Amino acid sequence: MDEQQAYGQTGDTAENTKPKRSNVLQALIPRNGYFITPILVNLNILVFVAMLVTGVSAWSPGLEQLLKWGANYRPLTLEQPWRLFSCMFIHAGFLHIFVNMFSLINLGRLLESFIGKWRFLLLYILTGLCGSIASTWWHEVPAVGASGAILGV
Repeated sequence: MDEQQAYGQTGDTAENTKPKRSNVLQALIPRNGYFITPILVNLNILVFVAMLVTGVSAWSPGLEQLLKWGANYRPLTLEQPWRLFSCMFIHAGFLHIFVNMFSLINLGRLLESFIGKWRFLLLYILTGLCGSIASTWWHEVPAVGASGAILGV
């Protein structure tokens, strides 16, 4: 089998029929069937960049810094319930946000087009809040990240 037959076309050269790689930045652009996911990813990245600009470490932020930004910590969360939501957009370093956003992009591409953008957003927020509540209930250490929402998705 020659190269042209391997690509399933005979009039074009193999070079013209190779699948094109998508630009990584396209994962950050909302479009039909993939609208909410990039907005959530961009919000997480925006919060992380804002944290960095204010002096939070990119690799290992301190406990005080995470609490200042809204980490979920039982003694504070019981008095400030908004932390159940804010902690979903705070990440403890570059590796943490990278893994979470990589997972969100890949899962969001599949699920959002299947269930729709508003159901996807509702699922993401509800499972994120449930993860935050569970973390508050079982752990006395500060919690941050989108992992609860992503695991729910």
